[in-house]
Amino acid sequence: AVDSEIAEDWQQLNNLRRHAMRAMLTRIPLETLRTGRTHADAADTAWIIASPDTHAQLVTHGGYDYDQLEDWVRTTLIAALLPDK
Repeated sequence: AVDSEIAEDWQQLNNLRRHAMRAMLTRIPLETLRTGRTHADAADTAWIIASPDTHAQLVTHGGYDYDQLEDWVRTTLIAALLPDK
């Protein structure tokens, strides 16, 4: 069983991280994002791609080192959010 206080703290941290992604990505001009993307959609995409769960899957279970994780997150975000050149 998960301690209710720990679960609440985790949810608050997750909400703070999502809010921070939204604050950061609203600074990107909308016209520089991939066609059809909104700031909220871009922020949610970044929130999930750069999540602790993704870290756990790639580093803990997938054997990535931190440089590989950083490269994967960067290239995945670019592919998901920015138009093809």
